[in-house]
Amino acid sequence: MSTTFKRSGAVIAIMIIISLSAAACGGSSVDGAQVIRNMTAAVARINTTHSVVQVHIDLSSPQISGDITAEFWQQMPALFHGEIHTANINGLDSLIKLGAAPHSTANGSATPDVSTMFSAQNLPGSVLVADGSAIWLYTPASNQVYKATLDTKNISLAQVQVFLQGLQGVVDRLLAVSDVQGVGEEQVGGRDAYKLELTAKQGLSAGQTGTAALLLMGGKVTLWVDKQLSVPLKLQYDNSSMGTVSVTAINPDFNQPIDPAKFQFTPPPNVKVVNLATPKSEPFTLPQARARAGYSLLIPTKLPDSALLVGVSQTDEPNPDNPAATERITLLNFQGNSSFFDITEAKSDRFTTKYAQQGGTTEQKRNNEVVQSITVRGVTATEVTYTADNQPRSLVYWTDKSGIIVSISGSLSLSDTEKVAESLN
Repeated sequence: MSTTFKRSGAVIAIMIIISLSAAACGGSSVDGAQVIRNMTAAVARINTTHSVVQVHIDLSSPQISGDITAEFWQQMPALFHGEIHTANINGLDSLIKLGAAPHSTANGSATPDVSTMFSAQNLPGSVLVADGSAIWLYTPASNQVYKATLDTKNISLAQVQVFLQGLQGVVDRLLAVSDVQGVGEEQVGGRDAYKLELTAKQGLSAGQTGTAALLLMGGKVTLWVDKQLSVPLKLQYDNSSMGTVSVTAINPDFNQPIDPAKFQFTPPPNVKVVNLATPKSEPFTLPQARARAGYSLLIPTKLPDSALLVGVSQTDEPNPDNPAATERITLLNFQGNSSFFDITEAKSDRFTTKYAQQGGTTEQKRNNEVVQSITVRGVTATEVTYTADNQPRSLVYWTDKSGIIVSISGSLSLSDTEKVAESLN
């Protein structure tokens, strides 16, 4: 899929982490479970948030250290304004330079030169605004504004949109793999707070619940929750092999009026506006997707790990081998108790074959990749195992006898992936 705007994910990720800490989570006698329940209820009642946030980073792998100060305003469900005031970070530039060269995507739209935009020297002054229909990203050093609509299929933007619409799912995912213990009371910024420790549940495996499980397996999360407001004041992650990252909200305000102009963005004079248009991925019901696919969709009849179909979308993807043509690609998203996988289908040609080889993902690097041939549904298929973001992944793709190219990718084991493939009907 298109990776437009993904390379600008550094500042988006920073803004998301900042906001998550300040608005999502907002021999001790402390009942950790009760504090979490109160926090969850408090978060559900938050409509607006404003806070200054301090981020401290001290990592040994990768080697990054320093501090970021930022400020953000948020109004549910889809309005956001974030600014980075200061950034004194060592090691950030070398990390960003890995694959940071600007390039064009399949549909010809440019991606930002993040090595210039998000260097430690140029990061201060960066602004991210979501006005309800579009996201605007501006760094003064680039002298450019990048704009993308919120309904784009780009993963980075989709994550921002989900974030703006509510963080309960993020909290639930972390808590689902955590044991919570109240360890005392402390003050954070002059406010009384409960101190909680979140550690990995006993028996948790690396394949469970993605990044949250993986991080907890190697460390712990400490959370300070305001005693009066039941909102988080500080979040800290400690890992003996990686280091420490902490995010602290400074005097956060909740449910106070915010000037609507804060969520509007006007590009500064003499600044170039780059429209990051990407093909729209539209959600459909399964019957709708079947009717408009142009080919017979294959649907699995066996779903491991109690998986459920949680999303159906279709994209008319520009074909770089034939600029006048588009390819209608169908994506089925499944979520299990501790796993996820996607099934991608399209009419088979050279472009969609290359697309299938990517597993319908935007993952740029696969580590420990092992490729072999297997037989699926009476035809030869390619089977790939690899790691991405330090998590095990599998991918199987083939051209079916019906002429449809199919890929199944995600966190399933190879045996379960093959079972899903064989059950397609």
